[in-house]
Amino acid sequence: MKKTIAILLACLMLLACMPVVSFAEETKITEDGTLSDAQVIASGDKWTISAVWTLNAPLTVQEGATLEVADRGYVTIATAGQIINNGTIIVKKDGAILSKGAGTGDNNASFINGEKGVVTLNPGSYFCIERGTYAYNKGTINNIDRMTINGTLNHFIQYPQNFSVTYTKTEMYNRMDTTVAFTVEHVNDADLDTDTGYTVASNYKAVPASGGWCEHGVKEYILITPEDGAGDWVDTGRMKLVVNGTVFDTTERIDNDRGVFTITPVGSMNIEILSTNYKEIVKLFEINLPQTEGYYVKSKDGEVGKVTVEYGKTFSFCVVLNEDYDKSDFYAYVNGVSLEPDEYGYFDITGEIKDYEMATTGGVKNDITITIMGVSSNESSENMSGIVNFIKQIFETIQSIFGYFTDLFTGIFSFGGTSTDDTAATV
Repeated sequence: MKKTIAILLACLMLLACMPVVSFAEETKITEDGTLSDAQVIASGDKWTISAVWTLNAPLTVQEGATLEVADRGYVTIATAGQIINNGTIIVKKDGAILSKGAGTGDNNASFINGEKGVVTLNPGSYFCIERGTYAYNKGTINNIDRMTINGTLNHFIQYPQNFSVTYTKTEMYNRMDTTVAFTVEHVNDADLDTDTGYTVASNYKAVPASGGWCEHGVKEYILITPEDGAGDWVDTGRMKLVVNGTVFDTTERIDNDRGVFTITPVGSMNIEILSTNYKEIVKLFEINLPQTEGYYVKSKDGEVGKVTVEYGKTFSFCVVLNEDYDKSDFYAYVNGVSLEPDEYGYFDITGEIKDYEMATTGGVKNDITITIMGVSSNESSENMSGIVNFIKQIFETIQSIFGYFTDLFTGIFSFGGTSTDDTAATV
């Protein structure tokens, strides 16, 4: 008997240690009706609607809960109705949700998808946001192209905020740390001044710290601007944005050193900034190295055609005369400034070229145009030299004749003067 009691007590203790399992409750709605009072589908529960149902009060789908609009299910969100979704909504084939509410704010909208909410529209399903309906989405809508949007669907955007980054670069084996602060601004088509266009900086405004709403399909423009001074070398047009885990490159530019990221939201977006590596965002200049049948320009590294130079780096080039042109006396200009070659025949671009002056330090800091003048064929040079020599001979001949007549007249006048003097002496 004692042994039996001991076994029973052990079983009771074992049962007491086992976790309590709560089973999900599924509610099947198979008859037409109207929801008049606010209801909540609790986490772990599921509602399946396969009838014609009208929502005249809020229906909340909690995280972990499921609302399924099944075959022949038809849910109408009326003016006083609302679906607040933080769980899962599935609209199956031949199921439909029709949003007819007239709310104007996210608290009164007929459809709200919470941050963790997911709506899946299966093939053959139907979800329509009718004209006058405002819907707000913070979560995920799968197969959103199956949604008919006659009203307004707004997606939530979490913008990157103003930030600063410390970049490390090495020059002449010396490590240098530079901290650059950036300003992040935005504008969308709805707020854009169409007379000035999106490339005008005055159109942009600070991004909201808590995020904001952008209408479905309306372009959003993100502008990142480095601070003056320390950020002069930064090309934000080479930066990248990460939107919901996908990398976006800049699509347009303002000036040479600012990029505009153009994004068309078709869902909620979390935007982050990539490219914090110095090499990834340093400003680059593409320089065309001119060439003709008489010459070509090459860099010190032997590159021809085009070369890319990093901001602040010295760039050197030389002019190579082709055969039959190697007697030319040529001149090299950079942005209209005449340069003198070094002892090895290289022209060095060592600083910013502006207003016909060039700094002696600092490397390339602006766009570069190389112009070579004075290159001509040896035959042309010889012909020109012959013409010059001919003109020179004519000039020397004329000069000689002029000298002869000068001497002649000088002699005549000198002879007459002597006679007169002699006569006077005789008298």
